[in-house]
Amino acid sequence: MTDILVPMDGNPPSKAALEYALTEFPEADVTVLHVIGVVDTAGEAERASGDRRAQLERAQADAEDLFEEVDRRAAEAGVEVTTETAFGPPSRTIPEFAEDFDRLVMGEHGQSGARQILLGSVAETVVSRSPIPVTVVRGDGHEEPDRQILVPVDGSPLSREALEYACSEHDPESVTVLHVIDPSEPAYGALEEVDVREEPLHGSEEWYERAETAAEELVADVREEVSAGDVDVETAVETGDPPQVIADRAAAGGFDHVVMGSHGREGLDRLLLGSVAETVVHRSPVTVTVVR
Repeated sequence: MTDILVPMDGNPPSKAALEYALTEFPEADVTVLHVIGVVDTAGEAERASGDRRAQLERAQADAEDLFEEVDRRAAEAGVEVTTETAFGPPSRTIPEFAEDFDRLVMGEHGQSGARQILLGSVAETVVSRSPIPVTVVRGDGHEEPDRQILVPVDGSPLSREALEYACSEHDPESVTVLHVIDPSEPAYGALEEVDVREEPLHGSEEWYERAETAAEELVADVREEVSAGDVDVETAVETGDPPQVIADRAAAGGFDHVVMGSHGREGLDRLLLGSVAETVVHRSPVTVTVVR
């Protein structure tokens, strides 16, 4: 039995996440988590007084109202849902709470304007910190399971696991395996460990030919290695900025869902540019699952 955590704040995106979890995983054990950010810990909640106590009591009353709505929707779906309350900043508290679950399903939400640029949305931050796979639901939920899934691969074991995950955890009609050749990466889109001093000049025609050959071999190997059952698995290779190409392909290709491994740059580059997975979460017009 799969244990799924669904953080909810009462806004439409979080309600869409609950609808998605109930539809896509009708046999799972679902826990709805509401995080109260008035205080940082349960101990602080017990000691709160004055205005802080009043704020806390209002937040707790809102949580009860939310849980009543959740219980009604779960009863309509014929699913038993557990409800939990936690305290602290959502972007920190949700990943910590998720450690005992198999999968986290959440709506897209977060700050807007300058604060979002500086801090990132809650969903993107949770994706970067979560110890388990995270599904960020786009739209307002759906009545039918995902059928067309896009799986970007980069040659890493985790991206191969993402394809296995897409085929085993969902019931898709078709899966498209996509590799994006990054022209800014000298080592053929990071597919191979190479000494660039002994390879074709980066950006040359020969370099692109080598990159395309390596990419075609990668997607073919991944397709052969994965046991997809009756799923129709297709392959594709494109060139460009990986997160943007993935988001554009998801929008133009009629896909319901992007499933990908978590990976990205480390250090200063990562702070400035963000990982590929987090950027896809930010840009994708369809639901995204990031596999750990």
